[in-house]
Amino acid sequence: VPMGESDYLKRKGVQAHGLRFDPSGHGTVAVPMLRDGRIVGLQIIRGKNRGNKLEKQYWPAGMDKIGAYHLIGGTPRGLVLVAEGYATAASLHEATGLPVAVAFDAGSVLPVSVSLHKQYRCKILICADDDYLTPGNPGEEAARTASAAVGGAWISPKFADDRSTTRKGPTDFNDLHALEGLHVVREQVEARLLELKWNVPPAR
Repeated sequence: VPMGESDYLKRKGVQAHGLRFDPSGHGTVAVPMLRDGRIVGLQIIRGKNRGNKLEKQYWPAGMDKIGAYHLIGGTPRGLVLVAEGYATAASLHEATGLPVAVAFDAGSVLPVSVSLHKQYRCKILICADDDYLTPGNPGEEAARTASAAVGGAWISPKFADDRSTTRKGPTDFNDLHALEGLHVVREQVEARLLELKWNVPPAR
């Protein structure tokens, strides 16, 4: 159903954009995953009453999720942002009003960017996860590779406070939203677009 409750969305501080809610009221949401304009699967995000089930799973089991994406904010006109996870993409859309594609993981950032570029002929700004504790920083590396492939650009969040080097600190734009507010997310994205001299279509 299109309306419902989700403790995942509450915890992440974001709205439901094109999601479906489990009518049983367990707080589960489904994120439709598109490829070539049709739904090829769902990302299931379960609520806290999930028993021993995983919080996030893909349906159908074993689906080929590479290159599948969920689009928030309508048809891209001139510019689309790309992010790895649903909550990060939702924060970016709510901060900027721009369309954002959820690529679901770092491995999909390149194929999703290529597919969006081909379909919409628009500029692409990849909003990377800064996996600063993971060797090789796969989030930023994926963004760098994908932006080069589509003639786009990338950005990763900058946090006001120093992050822990021993345990995982904040890495993505949803973390930035939670810690410092939506306006900070908007300022960082707008500053990058200004630096690139990209004329941004006004948010609808």
